Amino acid sequence: MRRQFTLKEVGLAAMAAVVAVCLMLANSVTAGSETVQVPSNHGYSLDQALSRLHAAGLQASFPNVTPRCGNGLPAVNVQSPRSPARVASGTTVSVSFIPQQGPLFAPPKFHRKWLTVPSLVGLDYRTAQAQLTGLWPCVNLVGASSTAASTVVVVSQSPKAGSRVRAYGVRSKWGIHPIKPTLIHLTVAAR
Repeated sequence: MRRQFTLKEVGLAAMAAVVAVCLMLANSVTAGSETVQVPSNHGYSLDQALSRLHAAGLQASFPNVTPRCGNGLPAVNVQSPRSPARVASGTTVSVSFIPQQGPLFAPPKFHRKWLTVPSLVGLDYRTAQAQLTGLWPCVNLVGASSTAASTVVVVSQSPKAGSRVRAYGVRSKWGIHPIKPTLIHLTVAAR
């Protein structure tokens, strides 16, 4: 005669099976490798997220992105695996970015009329950004499929270093915006 199992017994057996599978998966991840906790990078700019992932012993993956001019580096919206997951050291964490709205452009009332474009190629983005007084950055981010880089570096710029341009932009009598900002196009990549 067949024994009838109660709902409680079936539920306990299913829970035991799930726990056993989780333990097997955890053992397969830790066999021969160190596990680390994935840090939460939500809201952090890409260079900050790369630094945090690098410090945890993880790699990063992210798409090509061209944020609106003036916004700088994009901020992380979602990452996979999510924090506080534990993963093998060297695991690639995929990040995507928050859609950004353009900032308001407000030049100072008194400023010099012309400036010389600095050489930014080879500098990390934060150092380059500090030299952009009077210029409106348009950033093109080169994506990465799996990088252990801890920083974002400028790999090309336009206009070229040494070019003489209008500081802050040109006043316009037409259109919605009274000032057309002077743009500098930067291509940046994780290095």
